[in-house]
Amino acid sequence: MASRHLSADQLHKIQFESGFSPLRIDYLLGQYESLDRDGEGRVLRSELLKVPPIAAHPLADRLVDVYLHPSHGFRHFIYGLSRFRRSESLELKLQSLLQMFDSDGDGNLSEIQCDELLVSLPATRHELRSMRWKLKQLIAAQLLEEAETETEIHMANNNNNSNNKGYINCQDLAYITRDVDLDQTLSLRFD
Repeated sequence: MASRHLSADQLHKIQFESGFSPLRIDYLLGQYESLDRDGEGRVLRSELLKVPPIAAHPLADRLVDVYLHPSHGFRHFIYGLSRFRRSESLELKLQSLLQMFDSDGDGNLSEIQCDELLVSLPATRHELRSMRWKLKQLIAAQLLEEAETETEIHMANNNNNSNNKGYINCQDLAYITRDVDLDQTLSLRFD
């Protein structure tokens, strides 16, 4: 199927990269182009935040800043949206969330970064307290393990494998958030 806006080759490439159907790509391109006032393929951040699927996302501001940055054009926009498609796994959505809050790009969150992420999630007070408790338990267990093995690690050719202690990775984030229904709340809705 050809798009009224894209060549068949461009459409196929974007479909392969994003997983969106040709109809959805055409719809999103129409939305994107309607926001492109100067015709140069870029839109304002504030305009992106008005696109209904983005505006309804609980982390819309951060989503736009990290994955949909308006200065990068349509392909960047659609690839960013694809991370939060309904059909994407919760694991990919959590990995994308982690990246949204990972300021140094090491694939881990500090306790402060993780708490900032948890507070921004659509969760009840009870769920937030539970997630924070799990976070503190994980950090405490990591620090205890590090203290117990510090001498052994230091003696083994100074091979310090404790660089990730006190930090949360994607598996830890999945554990912390497992009692909160995030799969659908983090999914972009296009209907």
